[in-house]
Amino acid sequence: GGAEAKSKVKKLDPTGTPVAARLLRPATMLQAKYEALSAADPMKGLVMQVGGSLLILKLVEKSLKKLGEPTATLVARVAYVCFLALHQAVLGYVEGRVEALDDESSLTLPGNPVLAGLAKQQAAAAGGGEAGGVAASLVEKLASRETTVKAYDLDMVAKGRRSQVGSVVITGFLHLRKGMLQPLAGAVVMGLVGLLREPLVRVHVLGDDVPRPFVPPQPAWLKALQAQQAAAADEAAAEAAEDASEVVASDDADDADDAEDALDDDELDDDELEEEDDDVDDREEEEEA
Repeated sequence: GGAEAKSKVKKLDPTGTPVAARLLRPATMLQAKYEALSAADPMKGLVMQVGGSLLILKLVEKSLKKLGEPTATLVARVAYVCFLALHQAVLGYVEGRVEALDDESSLTLPGNPVLAGLAKQQAAAAGGGEAGGVAASLVEKLASRETTVKAYDLDMVAKGRRSQVGSVVITGFLHLRKGMLQPLAGAVVMGLVGLLREPLVRVHVLGDDVPRPFVPPQPAWLKALQAQQAAAADEAAAEAAEDASEVVASDDADDADDAEDALDDDELDDDELEEEDDDVDDREEEEEA
């Protein structure tokens, strides 16, 4: 079981530490510094990402122009094919590690929210009884689904291969039909950067600990901006709750003051009634005298 799986993984990577993690350490360290800067200032991270991407693409385009059109086209095509082969090789390596690890741990994935909502409406309409029980069980099944870590990772590998097919179609159309070299260069540059940020690659190639289900990679500046917005929203909600509690406390104090005033008025009324009773008694005594 577990020992056999570990021995298979050891054969895939005899060093125990992913080789790619050591080779790509400068790139991952640079990415970590960029993410730290983006976390401190999201707008600076946005400028760095856009500016860096444009600068790299401009340098690649300038280098291709120096080679001349026939040579530049050949180099761009070879680079693109090599990137596709690298992508498939990485996915194949990941698939091999997943099979070797053979992790059958259970994993709960979110279901289809649209179908779950429709089933919930049907369950509410059905009410109780056997039909309501069937509808309720259907809602539970559609709201989430059970799988294993191995099945989930293999499914993500298959999705990665399918996503590359669409990219090849679009890039091939722009290059072959429009004669553009930029899509080839852009696909190689951005594809390599994106490959380092893929959760499967981070887990099985770089050795990072990424929780499942995987969250689609987002730019560091966007994640930092969303975190700042969430913190600001929480702070605003806390201030609103504090203001509401102060208003409630003020209303309670006013109610208490009103109650005290009412008690004072009642005491005055009782005193006046007693004085009137005394006056009546005095008049009656005078009349008798």
